[in-house]
Amino acid sequence: MPITRTPMIDDDGSGTTGTIINNAWKQELYGQIDGIGTPQTAFSPTDTSGAGLVFVVNAANYIRIGNLVSIQLELAYPANSNPSQAAIALPFFCLGNGGGFYSTGGVVRQYLLLANTNQVLLYDTNGLPVSNASLANQGVAFAGVYQAL
Repeated sequence: MPITRTPMIDDDGSGTTGTIINNAWKQELYGQIDGIGTPQTAFSPTDTSGAGLVFVVNAANYIRIGNLVSIQLELAYPANSNPSQAAIALPFFCLGNGGGFYSTGGVVRQYLLLANTNQVLLYDTNGLPVSNASLANQGVAFAGVYQAL
């Protein structure tokens, strides 16, 4: 982020920059530095598998700086018998494919972020698609970072 420069002038006749201008410049700089510490923003993850499931969301937050998105998600799947692959909407579309790990029932599994979509697909430890039914009444938790479009 470019910093707007305040012109330095001799405001007290001493031949040095004055305290008023220095303080204004310093406050502007500190304000811009503080602005980098973007707070977390909550979002509402939805089911993108086509099953129309409604999650119980314990936490769903992201921080976006430029096109870099850091996400934290904890949710519970409802009781269901839907055989479709589990898929969850993210707050922003992904620039490219990516992946990482999530946990459910104490088991670490894999997820895949699809380029040009806003969804994450869930897989088991062998890389096979996980169905909505297999996650019925279970919690899912993951955190990750991705590039948004």
